[in-house]
Order: sequence, then C-alpha cells, then structure tokens
Amino acid sequence: MKITKIHSIVLLVAIVLSSTYSLNSFAKLPVNKEASARTQQDNTSSLINHYLKIKDALVNSNAKEASDEAQKLKAYISKNKAEYSKMSKPVKAIASSNSLNVQRNAFSDLSALVYQSQKEDSKNVTLYRQYCPMAFDYAGGYWLSAEKEVNNPYFGDKMLHCGKVVEEM
Repeated sequence: MKITKIHSIVLLVAIVLSSTYSLNSFAKLPVNKEASARTQQDNTSSLINHYLKIKDALVNSNAKEASDEAQKLKAYISKNKAEYSKMSKPVKAIASSNSLNVQRNAFSDLSALVYQSQKEDSKNVTLYRQYCPMAFDYAGGYWLSAEKEVNNPYFGDKMLHCGKVVEEM
C-alpha cells in the first residue's frame, strides 16, 4: 500500500512537471516571422506589380491599358483596404478615365503614396525612384521603376528618357 502511494505521488509529480514543461515550451515557441514577412512581401509584390503595369501602360501612352491595370489594382486594394486605403482615390481616377492627362496626374499622386508605402514597409524589392523636372509644366514629377533606365510615364514617347534616378530603394 505504501508503495502504491509512492507510485501515485511520483506519477502525479511527473504529470505536473510534464504539463508545466509543455506549457512553457508552447509559450517559448518562436513566432513564425518568416511566414508573416512572406505574406507582407507577397502583398508588397502584388501592389508593386500592379503599379508597374500602370506605369508601363502610361510610358506606352496606352490609356486603355492603364485603365485596365488600374481596375486590377483597385480590386486588389479593396481586398487589402486597411493597408492601402489612401491609394483608392488616384487608382479610381486612373481606372475611370481614358484621358492620358487625367491618368498621368492621378499616377503622380499614386506614385507618392506607393513610394511612402515602400519607404515605411518594405525592403524586399529593388526599386528606383525617378524624377522628371519637366513634368506637369515644370513642377516636376516622381515615379518608381524596377529598372534604372528612365522610361518616363508622364511624357511617353514624346520624351521617353527625360528624367533621372534620384534614389535606389
């Protein structure tokens, strides 16, 4: 009987210790930061891919393509509203217009917002911030590009290479 009590006590202590160890080991499990970072990277990559397609359409002076790509970005933004809500207005302006002037003005606003988003959140994509001093009646205009070579979305083929790289991100 004494041995049974001792076995019971040892068993109880073992259960308590293993439970405590298990709870502590769960508490010490590493957070999957890589998966979280990958999700953020995927979101950033999607945003940038849509943005760059709009830029390329404007470089080619293709208002319809810019509008179509903006529609895709608009749908993407609506799924990720909390992160990108500020971008809705210029994206809607590009999507709803077939005027290159309207689209290019809205693209300038979108570029500023995407730039800010990239400065704050992401280092996973190499981008080049480019500047044309002649855009918008010499007020100047910025945009982001995946290439160092300047292809100006504000003038298209009229002044395709007007501008310079001002920052690598």
